[in-house]
Amino acid sequence: MQVTVPAPGAASASASKDENRNVLPKNVKPIHYDLSLYPDLETFAYGGNVAVSLDVIEDSDTITLHGINLRILSAALEWGNQTIWTNNITYKDERIILQFSSIVPANAVAVLKLAFTGVISKGMEGFYRSSYVDADGNTKYLATTQMEPTSARRAFPCWDEPALKATFSIDITAKSNYTILSNMNITEEVVKDDMKTARFAKTCRMSTYLLAWIVAELEYVECFTPGKHCPRLPVRVYTTPGFANQGKFAADLGAKTLDFFSGVFDEPYPLPKCDMVAIPDFEAGAMENWGLVTYRLSAVLVSEDSAATVIERVAEVVQHELAHQWFGNLVTMQFWDGLWLNEGFATWMSWFSCHNFYPEWKVWESYVTDNLQSALALDALRSSHPIEVPIMHEYEINQIFDAISYSKGSCVIRMISKYVGEDVFIKGIQRYISKHRYNNTVTEDLWGALSEESGQDISTMMNCWTKYTGYPVLSVSETKEGKLRIEQHRFLSTGDVSPEEDKTLYWVPLKLKTLKDGKPTVDEKVVLTERSVELPISQESHDAYKLNSEQSGIYRVQYTADHLKKLAKVAVEKPEFLSVEDRAGLIADVASLSRAGYGHVSSTLDLAKTWKEEPSFVVFTEILARLNGIKSTLRFEKPEIVDALKKFILEISSAKAHKLGWTFDSSDDHISRQFKSSVFGFAGVNGDEKVVSDALKMFEAYAAGDQKAINDNLRSSVFIIAVRHGEPKCWDQLLDIYKKSNDPYVRTNCLRAFGYTENDAYIEKTLKLALDPIVKDQDLYLVLSSLSGHKRGVLAMWKFATSHWDQLLKRLPIAGTMRGHIVRIITAGFTHKSDIDTIKKFFADQDIKLYERALQQSLDSISSSSSFIEKSLNDIIEWLKTNKYL
Repeated sequence: MQVTVPAPGAASASASKDENRNVLPKNVKPIHYDLSLYPDLETFAYGGNVAVSLDVIEDSDTITLHGINLRILSAALEWGNQTIWTNNITYKDERIILQFSSIVPANAVAVLKLAFTGVISKGMEGFYRSSYVDADGNTKYLATTQMEPTSARRAFPCWDEPALKATFSIDITAKSNYTILSNMNITEEVVKDDMKTARFAKTCRMSTYLLAWIVAELEYVECFTPGKHCPRLPVRVYTTPGFANQGKFAADLGAKTLDFFSGVFDEPYPLPKCDMVAIPDFEAGAMENWGLVTYRLSAVLVSEDSAATVIERVAEVVQHELAHQWFGNLVTMQFWDGLWLNEGFATWMSWFSCHNFYPEWKVWESYVTDNLQSALALDALRSSHPIEVPIMHEYEINQIFDAISYSKGSCVIRMISKYVGEDVFIKGIQRYISKHRYNNTVTEDLWGALSEESGQDISTMMNCWTKYTGYPVLSVSETKEGKLRIEQHRFLSTGDVSPEEDKTLYWVPLKLKTLKDGKPTVDEKVVLTERSVELPISQESHDAYKLNSEQSGIYRVQYTADHLKKLAKVAVEKPEFLSVEDRAGLIADVASLSRAGYGHVSSTLDLAKTWKEEPSFVVFTEILARLNGIKSTLRFEKPEIVDALKKFILEISSAKAHKLGWTFDSSDDHISRQFKSSVFGFAGVNGDEKVVSDALKMFEAYAAGDQKAINDNLRSSVFIIAVRHGEPKCWDQLLDIYKKSNDPYVRTNCLRAFGYTENDAYIEKTLKLALDPIVKDQDLYLVLSSLSGHKRGVLAMWKFATSHWDQLLKRLPIAGTMRGHIVRIITAGFTHKSDIDTIKKFFADQDIKLYERALQQSLDSISSSSSFIEKSLNDIIEWLKTNKYL
């Protein structure tokens, strides 16, 4: 396929011009890179040559570009008939500064030629190595890349900022037994002796963080796009030998998705191929490198027998990364403060696409308990941040790859799409892509396109959602005149909003659902823009009204206790009035608000008891999750209180588990499989005798070698139940399973289960796994997070982590988000304010700049838990006594 690339365009006039940002000088700008690489997978060293064509903006005798842990062997600058060499090279602050003896005049086109060397690192960043064990038990290595957000500079000297787009011509020379891949198709392959050089077609104009290459022994499965909305082209999933068949699902879905998105965006996928590669060591879940998407194994490999949750997760990740081929790759944010334009869109589009291909999965129902609740939980902390967060330094960038940029960003997209209408919204997106293809944008460019298409001032509506932190809680009451009074204030999980924190007035689509002639109806256009409003309501609707229909808005709603009881009753008597999304949102709002002191936690417990026969998987599991959250927060309180809550959870989960059963056959659909596995797990962990007995029997058979003894949908729960309720030997058997298995899902299930033991000796064994090389660095968080669910685990993990902090840090990439994740895991399990001082004291002696935001968010979560206990413990105890659980 011939790719036609338009001439580079100027960045949006509305782009940020913050002079305090730590970016490269603007005296030169890259146009094109010719990059040659010579990796050696035995010594893990590599050499390279890069020739960068530069547009010289200002008279220059100094050129500054990015580079980390690279050694420049030679440097020359050519323009016109002149060539200047220099050895005046300074390495400072992730930059390579080249001082030349002559000045290159402005408006010239110069070529900077560098020879350099580097090391194929172990750190899952830049150009790095990944290991795996082959069928004969031999350890093998492959070389791959992870450039986002700022690690291209670890792989080769470059201008490593998203707005500094250029084209790239790459050739790589390696041993001839290796498959060599990059963003584009191979145009020439030359084999000489035992070495092979692969030359790749020139790329589209793109940012450095999207560049990728891989050198490895690989096999693949292949599908082709249907050819309806983009040219027929190959989509391959590459794996290490022996796993290619597990890539069939992703390859097939990927091919269909590329064609689907080409039609939705009215913009054909511009590259001649799309490769997706399963990488054994991978810091994130996946990476959208243009034309060469990389994944950790558990995000792309799947079999026909895989658990329903696994299949759905792979589908979501694949479609997320392929959505990036347009949002992020074709149209790229100007700088990292616009990350949400990439991640928020890709998240929303993955659910949009998933709904298109698998409507029976009903993914928009689970969106409410997934992305929406993730966004609301993080954004209820004081230490949250705006969607458009100011970024001044490189080390701040990784810290915003979080639920605000991804989940809240996608919720903003969902909210405005529902308000203007999905058809209008998609046409606005088509306008946005068409106008800015191959260039960079800021948020105002998106709002401008949507405003032009909808005829509404989208920027005025949405600025409060992207430029400010937080969201409102809407309090609803009835006036003497029979109207609804709705008032907005900022919501914090601690419930102690100050006047200074409550100045933002949000644009809030109310989506008021009422009854008309006995049938539900929704006012789609009524909006709250002031502090409060009064709305008329029919007499018929006084017992049945609900704001935020389908939970399409980013806010919580506080009803009076009386109206909450009416809604709970209506949900049972008139199930058609409250949708699955409405019911799931209601339980989430009641639980979150009562935790913050808006009302009583007993309201949450009452609602859960009233809805214990709830038929929806999404709603029922949200009920269990909220109850489990209360129990977990009280882990350090008197054991009899925790045991009483466990009885309540067991009562609800056991009844449902026994009703649904835990055997599977062809009559079980996707949601049924998820429902059965979820309630089986809740019932088993909380001690249902029959579930525990059956789980232990399955585990013993599996440990003895019967791989069919556990259905894939139950395996994670069975492993956890065996460790929690079985003999200590179950932990040892699980370790043996982990060591012998090469199935990424079995290994992940093991790691998630080890820490469920409450045996002190085995807690110590679990902690030692965190430093054991049998656990890959990428999976360190799985081991530690498994300990965070119980008191002994939280205390032992903190003691271990603070005693071995330097050793743990050595296993975590400097770039990426893992350091922040680990900080949250080892701290967030505490629930008292006194713990905050202990945590602060330890980290006072550490360099926290790479995870400062995560640490503060964790401390805020502890404050929230402490406040909850102070306000609600007596209410919980009274409810448990009244209902005979205590």
